[in-house]
Amino acid sequence: MNVICPKCKEGYSIKIDLFLDKQQQLQCIRCKHTWEENFFKEVFENEEKFENLLSTKGERKLTSKQVLKILKEEAEFDEKFQEVSLSRKNYKKTSNGSEHKGKELSFMELLGSKEFWFGFSISLIASFISYIIYLYAETLIMQFPYLNTYLGPFVDFVDSVRNWIDGHKKEFFNLIRNRLL
Repeated sequence: MNVICPKCKEGYSIKIDLFLDKQQQLQCIRCKHTWEENFFKEVFENEEKFENLLSTKGERKLTSKQVLKILKEEAEFDEKFQEVSLSRKNYKKTSNGSEHKGKELSFMELLGSKEFWFGFSISLIASFISYIIYLYAETLIMQFPYLNTYLGPFVDFVDSVRNWIDGHKKEFFNLIRNRLL
């Protein structure tokens, strides 16, 4: 039978043969909340029919000692997991192994991180490849005509960006100059 803690909504599956036609006091392993659960035969039979419809293979029923052992192990695992996740939230490691507590990286720390240089290298390589493709687009299209459907829009986009920059050169440089000053 499935039992759910009314406080934290943690679910447990237990064998109720030991508790049939009884009212049993239960305690949640996770939040330590105690409540009373009624284990009546009709409820058990209806739930068993429903579970049999859902599962195709019959599973071995656990005894109450086995269930308690499993629940305790799960609770201990949850506590350890929460401790680890809380400690990881408070400390972030940089790639050079130094730890800092929840602060933003300075410019020099950023330059020292492997992640920055990896991303920067990938960006440079992608830019270089895009530039080479733009320069040799006509040759590539002549050699491989089916690339026209891909390279044509790419070249048109780069040309439109270049035309926009040429038309707004003064504004563009003033914007950059104002940001740097």
